Amino acid sequence: MRPIILVGTISVTLALIIFTIVTIKLQKSKMLNKGILTGYSLGVILDFTALMCMSFAATHPPFTIHGIIGYSAFLLMAGGVVWAIRTFRKGTIELPDNVGQYLKYIYGYWALAYFTGAFMSTMA
Repeated sequence: MRPIILVGTISVTLALIIFTIVTIKLQKSKMLNKGILTGYSLGVILDFTALMCMSFAATHPPFTIHGIIGYSAFLLMAGGVVWAIRTFRKGTIELPDNVGQYLKYIYGYWALAYFTGAFMSTMA
């Protein structure tokens, strides 16, 4: 495995672990806090790192099914994190239902992108 692919694979897997942990904690507590927001932010940074590594190393065009799902999942997750941070900065600590639902559904979509990529890498 090429080093850039290895870095991308490790980064996206760490992002999956972090997104899973913070999404579960957020759904259980229904409270925004600095730890949750830090976890989501770290997940987005790791996902961006993976996205860049995979994009630079890709031998296929960027507009495959996985590419479209992956890019859109990254943008939606990053947007959700920005929304959660803005909500927290306004002084809202209790999680509004719309933010919680959005983050839960986007996590599912993001996980779909992860597993689509894992499946496609085994087919290569």
